[in-house]
Amino acid sequence: MTTGCQYMDCSNEDDVRPESAERRSDDNMKRKIPKLFRRTFYKDKKSDLFCKKAKKPLSKNSSLENSLLDLDAQVKINQNILDLQERTGLAMVQKNGQRKLGPPRDWMGPPPAPGCEVFVGRIPRNIYEDVIYPIFNQAGEIYEMRLMMNFSGTNRGFCFIMYAKPEYAQKAIDLLNNYEIRPGWCIGVVASVNNCRLHVTDLPFHIDAQKLIQKIWPICEDIDKVSVYTNTLNTKVKHALISFKTHRSAAMARRRLVPEQSTFFDKSDVRIEWAHPKMLISDVVSTKRSNTII
Repeated sequence: MTTGCQYMDCSNEDDVRPESAERRSDDNMKRKIPKLFRRTFYKDKKSDLFCKKAKKPLSKNSSLENSLLDLDAQVKINQNILDLQERTGLAMVQKNGQRKLGPPRDWMGPPPAPGCEVFVGRIPRNIYEDVIYPIFNQAGEIYEMRLMMNFSGTNRGFCFIMYAKPEYAQKAIDLLNNYEIRPGWCIGVVASVNNCRLHVTDLPFHIDAQKLIQKIWPICEDIDKVSVYTNTLNTKVKHALISFKTHRSAAMARRRLVPEQSTFFDKSDVRIEWAHPKMLISDVVSTKRSNTII
């Protein structure tokens, strides 16, 4: 049972376009496909380079070592991605550790509704959009593809693909889950959980929605509304639900806020987690709405 709640409403990047074949120099490819040329492999996390228990180098057959590409392979991949952009007319941008391809330039209306996105896991670290996109485009029109990237230029082993319609997403799951993307290597495809909310617990009692927004506003994007409430089990602390306009915004906010949660407010060990899908605003009573954040 929750009581004493209030919530408040808180209501681009440069495109990367392919150029003519005559101007496709290495420098252009470095600029057009960010991070793919920056192969600082030995700056990766120590846990990626060594087995955690034995502290021995990974075997030669490990996926990490297989992900290293020589310069010729990198140039070929860059060229293939540029060719993909030319064929599809899609722009590519990179921000906050992910590389985004799309949406279509002629797209009209809002982005696709929840239920149109799939999560693709177990991707080999040296496979990129030029291979992944054509495979998944067989299931239907793709609105956007987001490939998670390391600073070294390898991918992080997973991506999100949003289709124009929910039936295309379901078709991708049916056709491509356990698809053998290379000999002996199968990928996993499941529906993406479109959670757009974070649950903040153990806030100091003096914190209200307005103060919480002022704290998170400079480092979070696309905040939709913030609900601050107390429950009957402990009325000396408060909790909050922070809603974002997209799952991506919620994920990026969690990534930025979690490392600072222990120092978020003085003398308070705040915890930040994904909100349970069944935890609804209707569970909270005595709401108060405002369109300002001041």
